[in-house]
Amino acid sequence: MFYFYFLTFFDFLFFFSYTTRVTYFFVLPITALILSGFFYGLSLFISLSRLRSAVHFICSGLNFIYFLIHYLFYILAMKEMVPDFEYFFSTNFYKITFFVDGVNFLLIGLIFFVFMLVSFYYMSMRDVFFLPHYMSNSTFQKILPDEYSIFYLIIEFFLLIAFTTSDILVFYVAFESTLFPMIYIIGIWGTGFKKIRATYYFFLYTIMGSFCMLVGILIMLLYAQTFFLSFQDLYLFHYFPTTWSYFVWVCLFIGFAVKIPVYPFYIWLPEAHVEAPTEGSVVLAALLLKLGYYGLIRIANPFFPSAVDYFAPLVILFCLCGFLSASLAATRQLDFKRIIAYSSIAHMNFAVVGLFVPQKFFGLLGGILMMYAHAIVASGLFFLAGMLYNRYGTRLLIYYGGLLSRMPLYAFFLFVFTFLNMGFPLSLNFYSEWFLYLSIVDNYFFLMFFFGIGFVWTVIYSVRLLNYLIYGFLNTNYLTFFVDVNQNELFILFLLGLSSFLIALGPSLLITNIIEQSVLFLHVYFIFF
Repeated sequence: MFYFYFLTFFDFLFFFSYTTRVTYFFVLPITALILSGFFYGLSLFISLSRLRSAVHFICSGLNFIYFLIHYLFYILAMKEMVPDFEYFFSTNFYKITFFVDGVNFLLIGLIFFVFMLVSFYYMSMRDVFFLPHYMSNSTFQKILPDEYSIFYLIIEFFLLIAFTTSDILVFYVAFESTLFPMIYIIGIWGTGFKKIRATYYFFLYTIMGSFCMLVGILIMLLYAQTFFLSFQDLYLFHYFPTTWSYFVWVCLFIGFAVKIPVYPFYIWLPEAHVEAPTEGSVVLAALLLKLGYYGLIRIANPFFPSAVDYFAPLVILFCLCGFLSASLAATRQLDFKRIIAYSSIAHMNFAVVGLFVPQKFFGLLGGILMMYAHAIVASGLFFLAGMLYNRYGTRLLIYYGGLLSRMPLYAFFLFVFTFLNMGFPLSLNFYSEWFLYLSIVDNYFFLMFFFGIGFVWTVIYSVRLLNYLIYGFLNTNYLTFFVDVNQNELFILFLLGLSSFLIALGPSLLITNIIEQSVLFLHVYFIFF
């Protein structure tokens, strides 16, 4: 649990300069540290595997509660304490700056939230709080070693560094450090027969993109004549040669596009999602894909705006091809997780369009909101796919049907998350897609027709998924028992669904007070640098 101690100290330093007026904030990290140390020490001295498995969930829950308190604190006191802010707060370690603003503040909360749910799901499957009677019939369930959860802790640790550092080289190291734990998770604990192949796909695509990104970063460091190049050092590249700026931007874009992934670099994602365990798919879709989008926002586009304008039509064309091809591919799939994977590709390609349209304010706002919306909805759908796989040992739709009559709670949540994925009104997906439409319609009105076709296909594969799983006749040839969502699975699905609607129903708190100022600051960067 070294990450938790570091994170608590890290948080403590972050808030030091801004909590002198609110001294009770000092008590919170100390209390969290004492509680986490108590539970972890108890799990070591008392040989209870259940308690040891629960430590990750307890610490993740404490982190998330800690974030919520800070979130409320900034909602109430942000304008009074830091008016006209670029960052909410920042701190320096030697020459490396760590910061939080409106963009990564909610990403940090998303990290805590997702890992809390992942650890709770994993803990439940390990018989921490319950042992459903259907476990003996499952072809998948097995007791996983403690090392399995350690890889998730490593990923969480480096994600926090990647999303909070302003140093480009540190960001690259943290960006790459998330690769190897996920390789082990897919390659060792994957659920399919092609997990080694999927691991090779994931490794080769990602490492080649990372090599291109490293070339671009090294050129930037050589030009700036320093190893400590920050996101704020845009002025160093005012007179950067135009041809070289195009080359460096392409290198950076390839590295980030593979991670998002943008057409035509998305071949690895369906394979990785299908073969990864449920927890791995959730972390991959909700968090790791966002690293590429975050890199475009922080590094590639602000440093080289002329290259962004030059390559914008080509990138928008790629994103349109990715959106349409992924939506069409999803309509032909019979694997539950493969459908969600292609849906993720389509939505992330649509989000990338917002970064390359002339109306960048609405594009940035819609794209950032789409990150959060996609993370919540994709996580819910992957959890639903894993729950079905845990019961029956298959994700192929042809073996199911008529689950509405026997598993009404499962059918209800599948219905909710499927409609959220389609951009149902009053959902966060709806708001994000609306802002993206506003950014496109002024300058690329003719593209609305093609994106409209893509969304029609989104409705088609979503309704097809519902039709296969919850409607029709019961497939009693293959399904001999039916167990609805239990209390632990209900807790996970309820929190995910509630978070999507709460964020959407309170847009003034989310958009105006937290994201809008930072998006406006990024928008000014794109215009004047």
